[in-house]
Amino acid sequence: LWQMQMMPLSETDTLIAETIIDAIDEDGFLSTSLEELLSGLQQQSVDIELDEIEAVLHTVQNFEPPGVAARDLRESLLLQLRALPDDTPWLEQAQRLMQDHFELLAGRDYNQLKRVLKLSEEELTRITQLIQSLNPRPGGQVSNSRAEYIVPDVMVNMVKGSWRVELN
Repeated sequence: LWQMQMMPLSETDTLIAETIIDAIDEDGFLSTSLEELLSGLQQQSVDIELDEIEAVLHTVQNFEPPGVAARDLRESLLLQLRALPDDTPWLEQAQRLMQDHFELLAGRDYNQLKRVLKLSEEELTRITQLIQSLNPRPGGQVSNSRAEYIVPDVMVNMVKGSWRVELN
């Protein structure tokens, strides 16, 4: 929300961005379809169309951390690749692989990937290492969830060879 407030957005775009941000799960993925977001906003008497939500989504996807607000893993990894410096080794090939051949990568069909992309074993290894360096859960690093510790109401003590139970 802080990043959104730094953007020069119209009132309507701010409402759309807030709705998108509210729909991001703790892993950083958009957990609601754009059509559902549209329906919810229209029920609030907001006069918008799907392409407006898509445009604001692209703005939110440029927020930190890279890959946030993606609709799936492939989109998240592509967003992260696009955020890397242009001179990153193997960047163009990694983007092409993610864009056009994600299913082969997900299925670990490396022989097919080498053939389709015309890559050597070493080149494919370098590209997959770059992809593996990305964060599959971009929201995990900024999640608000904290560990909750449970304090037991009953305490058990060993006293001279026998157990004693004390209530707190």
